[in-house]
Amino acid sequence: MKLYKKAQGFSTLNLFFWRFLFIAIAFTAVWYLASTQIQEKVNIQQTKDLILINRILYSPTSIAFTDPNTGRVYPDIIDLAKFNEKVLNSSINTDKNLIAAKLELKNLDTNEVTETYLNKKWFDRWDPLIKFEQYSKTIKWKYILIKRGDKINKGLLRIDVVSTSG
Repeated sequence: MKLYKKAQGFSTLNLFFWRFLFIAIAFTAVWYLASTQIQEKVNIQQTKDLILINRILYSPTSIAFTDPNTGRVYPDIIDLAKFNEKVLNSSINTDKNLIAAKLELKNLDTNEVTETYLNKKWFDRWDPLIKFEQYSKTIKWKYILIKRGDKINKGLLRIDVVSTSG
């Protein structure tokens, strides 16, 4: 079928419109898929909480048992004499860190439960607020040994870390 000059221009313009529409839809779809996969912010709050837990468990100035003769730290043995707020608050500086923790130690042999806090004032304030995005809570359970004098018992340690992002 032979088209006149006016009809050829309309046909070319008509094809151009559909091509442009298809390219616009394809570009928008690619842009949308790419933008939904890109995160602007990396959440490292749980990593910070795990670092605090490791500092509590493995630091020689914290609650871990330290051999007085060799100075060696036994990270999975909790010294019950050091399991208190004073030792925790002095071993970990929480002035600039917006973080608090509750440690609950259960003696599995006697079913005795002991509690202590790191930054207790802020733990009591932030714990009810963990349902909001600004606050996060990490709970870690760990089987440990409890040293009380010369006696060693089996125990279970629960650490609740509550922190805020700003």
